[in-house]
Amino acid sequence: WLQILYFDPRSGRQVGGCQRDTRWATWSCVLGFPVMGIWPPDSDGSDINSADRSPSGRYLLTADDLGKVNLFNFPCVVKHAPALRYGGHSSHVMCVRWAADESFAVSVGGRDRCVFQWRLVPSSTPPSTFFGHQPLAPVGADGIVFRVPEALPAAEVSN
Repeated sequence: WLQILYFDPRSGRQVGGCQRDTRWATWSCVLGFPVMGIWPPDSDGSDINSADRSPSGRYLLTADDLGKVNLFNFPCVVKHAPALRYGGHSSHVMCVRWAADESFAVSVGGRDRCVFQWRLVPSSTPPSTFFGHQPLAPVGADGIVFRVPEALPAAEVSN
């Protein structure tokens, strides 16, 4: 059984009454109706470490235990909602946050101790599960977008 409680930051007291239709300035909680679709089918309830809604309210980023940064539409209310999943971290991702102007996002790894910067880039062929939206791509300090191939050709794989 799960209960989400709300508190007034000025008084420190619990806010009573229904908060269902409250419009929040941000959303960074992994629990709640608008993010119920972020959980994978085999989740134990601890797989998603961080969530952050974009300032425009169109997107949601999550960070997970599989080393992925996941991009969803927001709100994300469909069970096992479609998402774009991006790798790069070599272990779990602890936190992900959008910049205030939504031009980029930052993810912070756990054991790999890496900080990645991501930005929205136009895609010539958007994935069918994310119509009309722009995928994320990691960005170097010089502003160059890194594109990681889905799989290396067999000849390039070495032990």
